[in-house]
Amino acid sequence: MLRKMEPSDAEQMLILLKEAALESPYLLRYPQERGMDIPGEIAYLEQICHSDNKIMLACMVEGRLVGNVSLRGNDLLKIRHRAELALVVRKAYWRQGIGKAMLTEAVALARNLGLQYLELDYIDGNARAKGLYESLGFQEISRIPQAYCQPDGTMADAVMMRKCL
Repeated sequence: MLRKMEPSDAEQMLILLKEAALESPYLLRYPQERGMDIPGEIAYLEQICHSDNKIMLACMVEGRLVGNVSLRGNDLLKIRHRAELALVVRKAYWRQGIGKAMLTEAVALARNLGLQYLELDYIDGNARAKGLYESLGFQEISRIPQAYCQPDGTMADAVMMRKCL
């Protein structure tokens, strides 16, 4: 089931983010960098719920949060036509269409908000993410060389993608 995130999801959200960071080297933060506590996450989710240009969707399976997609619009007039996407899915639920379903819904919501572009980035080498994003019409627009330092000390590019709505 896909639905909007609610402040009551705060504890499950923090667990999802920490566990997902343990499962994949392709997330932005390492597990030990999850600094927010439950009251902080509740406040953040309340802010999202009251925003007119930010949306977070939850994917629930049998009452458990297994994935999340966030659409972060901009408040500045010059870039208000663009929004950033971020996606996380628990490893046990990879390759089941959850990421695609969440992103498809986020794209529809972005269109309803009148946005013109959706943007995201992924760590070079994440072939699953690349395939998913390309299947939904995202195209590579640039790279930031050596943007990410991997746990083994190697560097990876950030691959920037955009979808025109």
